[in-house]
Amino acid sequence: MQAACAADVREGFRALSLVANLDSTRYVVGGVGLTAPIAVEAARLDERAQAMVLLSPAPAEVERGTLRERIRRLKMPIYFASAPE
Repeated sequence: MQAACAADVREGFRALSLVANLDSTRYVVGGVGLTAPIAVEAARLDERAQAMVLLSPAPAEVERGTLRERIRRLKMPIYFASAPE
C-alpha cells in the first residue's frame, strides 16, 4: 500500500499540473507522522522532487533503518519539524 501511495504522488502532481497554471518542473514532497516513509518513497520515484518536508516523522520501528538509508541515498535537502506531542 505504501508503494502504491508513493506512486500516486507523481501521477497526482502530473494531473494537477495539467489543470492548474503552475511550474511542474520541480516540487517539494511532504510527509506527516506515519506518512513520512511514503514521502521518502515518492521523492525517490520522481526526479522532479527536489526537497522533502517531514513533520513529526513516525516510521514504524522496523522501518527506521531502511528509511534512514533511503534518505541518505536521495541526497536532497530535508527539513524536519517535530511537534511536542
